[in-house]
Amino acid sequence: MKQRLIRAAIGLSILTIVLFFYQTVLLNIAISIVGAISVFEIFRSTKALDEWDIAISSIAYSLVFPFSQLPGKPNFCGLLTACYVLFLFKIHPLEVIQICKNEYNNRVS
Repeated sequence: MKQRLIRAAIGLSILTIVLFFYQTVLLNIAISIVGAISVFEIFRSTKALDEWDIAISSIAYSLVFPFSQLPGKPNFCGLLTACYVLFLFKIHPLEVIQICKNEYNNRVS
């Protein structure tokens, strides 16, 4: 827990610095790095790193997604998300469906 609080403090200080550079690529870089670290932490805390193909594709998606919304550039968020979801269904179709069912059952109960 102490380690996560230290990481949160470091992350918030970096976020404060980066917000001064709003509407620049630096903000997108920082968000993508924080997103990748967050996704990695989720996979590590749930002990799901054994599924390395899903973990790597999810981390890659979180690294690339902030750059799909650069100002003055075409927005390809929907296309990127659709490609990511299709890739997940391609590599593990039954596991993705099972994960969705488990999440639905957890929310219902």
